[in-house]
Amino acid sequence: MPTRSPYEDEDAAPPLSSRPSAPASPAGGGSARPPSASAGATPSSSPQPVPSPSPTPTPLRFGVCGVLEKIDELETELGQIGIIRYVTSGVTYTAPPASVQPCAWLKHPRDPQRYECLWDVRNSNNLLQLRQAIEQAVQSGEIRQADSPVGDRLDRVVYLLAQHIASLHREGWSAGLICPENVFYKDDGSEVFLADLGFYWKPARGEPPWDAEPGRPEWIEANWTYAWLYSRPPLQQQFACRSFAPPVWEKQPFTPPTPAEDVQTFARLLWWLVVGNDRGPQSLTPFLNLLHAAIEGQVADMADFLAQLERCPPSSHFNRARAVSSRGPSPLGRRTVLLLGAAVLVIGAAGLAYYLLSRTPPEGEDRKIIIPSPEEFAQKPYEEQMKYWRDTYNPQSPLTDEQKATLAKLRCNTLQKVEEKHDELVDKAFDHAERFNVAREFKKLLDDVKLLRSKPVHDPEVEKKEQLWQEIIELRLLELEA
Repeated sequence: MPTRSPYEDEDAAPPLSSRPSAPASPAGGGSARPPSASAGATPSSSPQPVPSPSPTPTPLRFGVCGVLEKIDELETELGQIGIIRYVTSGVTYTAPPASVQPCAWLKHPRDPQRYECLWDVRNSNNLLQLRQAIEQAVQSGEIRQADSPVGDRLDRVVYLLAQHIASLHREGWSAGLICPENVFYKDDGSEVFLADLGFYWKPARGEPPWDAEPGRPEWIEANWTYAWLYSRPPLQQQFACRSFAPPVWEKQPFTPPTPAEDVQTFARLLWWLVVGNDRGPQSLTPFLNLLHAAIEGQVADMADFLAQLERCPPSSHFNRARAVSSRGPSPLGRRTVLLLGAAVLVIGAAGLAYYLLSRTPPEGEDRKIIIPSPEEFAQKPYEEQMKYWRDTYNPQSPLTDEQKATLAKLRCNTLQKVEEKHDELVDKAFDHAERFNVAREFKKLLDDVKLLRSKPVHDPEVEKKEQLWQEIIELRLLELEA
């Protein structure tokens, strides 16, 4: 957790406790079970979980709460190890539906700002720890193996979390912004726990301690971690907040996040989980294409997201070797695949031979290269002009006069195109959703400039401009990656 106080927008705050870097093990080997409505578990002390409103809770949104303080022995469940959190003044809690999240928070009987949760921290981690494990597996190459434990855990946790959010939507709740350190999961993939869910701000008087609408990008403050969510990092004290009627909210009529916004936020979270903090251009894997579509609002709901996750699991981003099915392909299937592969190779070889033979002039005849005149070349679209130079230019052969003339024209056209596109792309880069496309367009311009610079210099002034623009574009790409 950060050392900086998370209560910067509050007049008074409870003292902060230090949280250990790793969960402590329960003393005495006691079994710490999350309370379940079906199991009828009764705490050893009088406080009971706050019941969920019936039949459906008011839609929730996000405000300012507190952070997870430490993992220690609980006072509401003596002898049990769980999570302890402190909240700010005016914050209360409503338990989510037990059918979705059975592990509820208990309010301390003597400290109104202290809540305790009987979450079994043994054999459990959070999403931040999962991200760190993914980084190590990527560096070692282990995640690309078909039997990678980290890849299996990534797929299992992401799918389980998506199911959890879909269940919340069916109950009329929203997940809102998700803080990775406050999203816990069992290592065996049996359960996830959103520690922020259910807390909300309900003061007797006054206004909420935020300026913009919580749960949305303009509310997020800078100078914190998790910049991957919305260009600017969100506060760590995120939690669900119920919407109230005037007069409390007459100055700020907030609306709760919609399920569609949950899909977009969840996609941003997964992008960070798989890619990390790198905002530079990424390879267009099917999984990143899915996330990009979800961030753009092209995925209908969480049920649709779940269906696409089954076809395109997160670990597929790492080109991981995966079996066709849990049982593996049948012998007939393997033979069929081998025969099809052999047929493709034969057809490809025949096509390549025909292409090479058709390009080879008969013996005794000179090879004729069709070179467009500068006037004809200027009429072609820019992409065709660049394709001509990529396909026909041979650095071992001297340029003809016609080629020199067309190349001179193309270099001027390219510099003009770069100058026109540069400011437009810089403006688009301020929109986080467009940063990927901006980086891709900058990369394409850079490739064009490098291609032309590989040709013979025809004008020192033009060469100087090309070098300058190459350095500028490389700098823009570095800025996008920072």
